[in-house]
Amino acid sequence: MNDSKASPRAALLARLAASRGYPGSRRLAQRLVANGITHAYVVSGGPVDELLSECSRAGITLLGTRGQSAATLAAGAHNFLAGDLRAIAVVSAGVAVTNCASGIVSAGENHWPLLVIGGRRARPPSQPHPFQWLDGRAAMATLAKHTDAILTSSQIDAAVDEACLQARSAPYGCSYLDACELVLGTQSQWAGDGARATDRPSVRTSDPGIQPALSALHKARRPAVVIGGSVRWLESTDALRALTIDWGAPYITHPLARGFLPDSHPQCANNQVNWLLHTADAVLLVGAELDWVARHGAPIQTGVPVIRLGQEADPSLDDRPGALQLCGDLDTLMTQLGTALRTSERIDSDWLRMLRDRNAEWYDRFVSSAEPDTPAAALAGIAAALDEDTLVALDGNVVMRWSERILRANRPLTRLAPGPAGYMGVGVPYAIAACMARPGQPAVVVSGDFALGTSLAELETAVRYSLPIVIVVLNNNGNGGAVRQKNFFPNGGPPVSQFAPGARYDQIMEAFGGHGVHLPDARGMESALTEALKTKRPTLIQVDIRDTVGMPAE
Repeated sequence: MNDSKASPRAALLARLAASRGYPGSRRLAQRLVANGITHAYVVSGGPVDELLSECSRAGITLLGTRGQSAATLAAGAHNFLAGDLRAIAVVSAGVAVTNCASGIVSAGENHWPLLVIGGRRARPPSQPHPFQWLDGRAAMATLAKHTDAILTSSQIDAAVDEACLQARSAPYGCSYLDACELVLGTQSQWAGDGARATDRPSVRTSDPGIQPALSALHKARRPAVVIGGSVRWLESTDALRALTIDWGAPYITHPLARGFLPDSHPQCANNQVNWLLHTADAVLLVGAELDWVARHGAPIQTGVPVIRLGQEADPSLDDRPGALQLCGDLDTLMTQLGTALRTSERIDSDWLRMLRDRNAEWYDRFVSSAEPDTPAAALAGIAAALDEDTLVALDGNVVMRWSERILRANRPLTRLAPGPAGYMGVGVPYAIAACMARPGQPAVVVSGDFALGTSLAELETAVRYSLPIVIVVLNNNGNGGAVRQKNFFPNGGPPVSQFAPGARYDQIMEAFGGHGVHLPDARGMESALTEALKTKRPTLIQVDIRDTVGMPAE
């Protein structure tokens, strides 16, 4: 474009940048800092470039991703690891906003606090269809917990404070803000004195009325505990351990709760979900729902009491006869139950012994004798190379299911996974967030090739920021390998879910400037991962596995 024909807005912004910057963006950045924001995952572009500049000046650490979905996913994972709303996502206008939808849904389903700010183009009367114009507040209204728009500079303080408050209020979720370009790029006057926003509101505990629940649990000889992702927000794990390990009850943990109780403990039943729920004479849900992790409650026998502890009631239990829901502060509820259950009858020792035997049998059957071109063999090598402090992000379908069975998490905040929304493509963005939230510590991604492909460009982001991320791709040439293709398409049919064989993702990593390793099977997996973790260099290890292996059996 000829400079002499530049728009009046561009000329105005140039003058502002040369003189005193962008006051509207500066005020918004300062308000974010006042609300405790330290990091922003961003995709630059009009009209948020001015805001990004001011955020950097205000001391907020910026990380530019290659896509809006990755920015949103990474910000949510960062907050999960930080334990508070510390990171936000900032994207430009129009479809850049709608590209955030998957990350917003994932944050809501995972109950992670998140704030997404999208740029909003001005809509002058003379331009009924301006470039990239979108009412993001309306577009995200059904997806985000809270939505608002900053259309005038006087709205900045109140809008940011309320958005952060809503994201931080249980049940946690995503707040979305539209920020109009006329606010971000022009001089403005503001209301308010810039005082720090109020801290997170305290959660009021309702009267739980625990006696009926205690009566059912006192009688139980085979109680099963299902632990949900809400345990991330507990003040400590002491009450959780008292209600499970100290009581003697076997437990199942949601993928986002892994590590808050050790997977290696003999009471852990993550590989025996159906059997445990089917043989239980009472089921206790701790911050969990009867979702896919608990097989939607299908294995639980009729008449078995189901007790749920949570901050809010779960409507899915309304139609379950005998279900009891105790709503209130989770720490308080668990402490009350754990203290009272110390005097319960001893849990059936034969039942617990059967669980240990079934776990050992499963490992001998599927892992100890695994052939080198199977996911089990590759994952056994990965497990041997990991220490208990390394954060592992799981991603995919078949590969993720096998990973959940074999890769143990024994410490809190060492496992990230898609969560209830089931969004594939989270692995690399989550690992990027982990490295930003925990500087200097490595992160490992274990992914299938389909899931990696949805965020493949973020390999360049990892290289650009020199993040100590190791991506292990178990390549079975497709979405479910050949299994889905053969089940749904005849021989010679279109290759819908099975990809072209021989793709080399390690070479793509090298093209971005990272380090690539190719293994034709799982032999050498342990040594390759061990070496990659030592170098702390962005590395992708591709392991080719058999494409006919389906989901793991119980």
